[in-house]
Amino acid sequence: MIDDEEGLLPCVREVGAIAGYAVEATASAMYFLRCVREWHPTLIFLDLKMDDMDGVELMHTLAAYKFAAPIVLMSGCESKVLRTVTELGRSLA
Repeated sequence: MIDDEEGLLPCVREVGAIAGYAVEATASAMYFLRCVREWHPTLIFLDLKMDDMDGVELMHTLAAYKFAAPIVLMSGCESKVLRTVTELGRSLA
């Protein structure tokens, strides 16, 4: 998971661990991308609005890495923006 709300990250780690998943949760785009390259996650939760790199840019980077696992988009953006980014994600797959 990558999200700039750092207070949310420990909760995500704990819930994932309780459910039996190995979880990485970070607010850093660079750490996130390193994890993707080295760890090859099977599911990503991706915030669209972050400080150091936005979610759309990360989606383009993941496509360049030939990353094929599902991505769950998270955002406070309006639904039209989420639909547009979802379509972008599908076109990049």
